[in-house]
Amino acid sequence: MTASIVMTTYNGEEHVEEQLQSLLNQSLKANEVLIYDDGSTDNTINIIRKFIASNDLSDSWKLIQNKENKGWKRNFMEGIWKAKGDYIFPCDQDDIWYDNKLEKMIKIMESHQQINLLVSDFEYMYGEQKVRNKPLDEKNPKLEKVELTKHWLRVDFPGCVFCIRRNMAQKSKNYYDAEYAHDDFFWRIGLFEQSLYILHDELIGHRVYKESTFSKEVLQLKTRPKKIEWLDLSINCCKSLMRMLNNDNITGKEKNLIVGTEKALKLRKKFYQTRNPIYGIMLIKYLNNYQFKKQYLGDWFFIYFR
Repeated sequence: MTASIVMTTYNGEEHVEEQLQSLLNQSLKANEVLIYDDGSTDNTINIIRKFIASNDLSDSWKLIQNKENKGWKRNFMEGIWKAKGDYIFPCDQDDIWYDNKLEKMIKIMESHQQINLLVSDFEYMYGEQKVRNKPLDEKNPKLEKVELTKHWLRVDFPGCVFCIRRNMAQKSKNYYDAEYAHDDFFWRIGLFEQSLYILHDELIGHRVYKESTFSKEVLQLKTRPKKIEWLDLSINCCKSLMRMLNNDNITGKEKNLIVGTEKALKLRKKFYQTRNPIYGIMLIKYLNNYQFKKQYLGDWFFIYFR
């Protein structure tokens, strides 16, 4: 059994050392820690180099400086593909991993071979304040399988709480598009493989900022052109996953869900592009494909009032 941590950095000098220390403090040590910096212009590189040197970690901890800025999506995916561990843990630059994260997640993966993607609960960190992701329910099972539904585009957990089995990481190369976020894509592969599980144990403190790259991208979705881009990306994701199902000889419910979702997405795209209310009325047939019914009303608002 071997474990790899894949960390990406970009101008993270404020919190990166605290995160590095939390990786070093793991009760079960990673066999390799790969740190991919995407062109930091602050003191991030020097902090990482000093930490590796002062803790004599150069045999297993590697800092790689990208020759060009790849963007966080590509940086993560390429790093994950290069990892050699049986279990791969994506890592943000500014969270805090609790000491037993690796040990607990690997123990579950070793004893449950049907799991290709395991995610854990986490706490949000707003400055020094910690807030639970959701209230703990003692009635819920400690280990929960995530079932495939019509709302499979929804991703409930960030990539920093993922443990990815290496065969899933390698498989993803065949279906990945450069614009997919790693957490979105692995989550959806896990859903359609029936290999996605949640460990209900808070194993990291996940730092949240209003000005993060992810937050900015979410805000950009509040415009009609960005909505169309998101619809195109989601349609492409349908095609990628359909190729995967065909190659794996999976039929039935899984394919039907993708077909239905793709039809709904294409109709929404026509509605956004043409502003023709006929397409909006036709979307009533696909109301169940919306996670929330108010999102359907939101489409009308975006198209006619923004």
